[in-house]
Amino acid sequence: SSSISNPIQFPELASINTTDIDTGDIFDCIITQDLSAYVGSVSPVRAEVTSGRFKGFMFVGNATMDPKTKDILVEFNTLRDPKTALKMKTKATVHRSSGAVGLKGTHHSKYWRYFFATVISRTAEGYAQATVQRDQTLLGGPIARPNPENAGKVAVAEAAAGTADQFSKKLQNAPEYATRKGPIRTKIFVIETPKLIN
Repeated sequence: SSSISNPIQFPELASINTTDIDTGDIFDCIITQDLSAYVGSVSPVRAEVTSGRFKGFMFVGNATMDPKTKDILVEFNTLRDPKTALKMKTKATVHRSSGAVGLKGTHHSKYWRYFFATVISRTAEGYAQATVQRDQTLLGGPIARPNPENAGKVAVAEAAAGTADQFSKKLQNAPEYATRKGPIRTKIFVIETPKLIN
């Protein structure tokens, strides 16, 4: 009996072997869109190969912000040929010409706004506390003299302390992100050899 072979699903594989791209290969690419990157969340990115045998191929992945360097880190997980149905799973990253991972961007943060608001609130609290008239307890500790004027000063100090505490909490979670205007010419470094996605 004779066996019938199935036709090749992707005829282009005859001329483009996925093993032609290997770990350590570097491609010249262009990211056409503007980038926005946040710590702990990702935004989609695509980059087009601009030269060589794979010119026109697209790397697709995500951008995030490095919390220490504030650089935009871009990692790609898919490589595709937009002219065909060819799609490959891979792992690749953006490298600057210096070899450093990621891209420099413009860092945005509301940190200083919350920092100065906290300082102002703590200063108001300190001033209000300093104007409160105090007596000494039998054990030598200070106690606010009970009168209407002191009650108002103590209330102002407590309100300023509460406001400062709120700003301190916001300071710890101040939103920050990095941006970079496209188009961006860059290099993509392949970390894992691409494998065909069925």
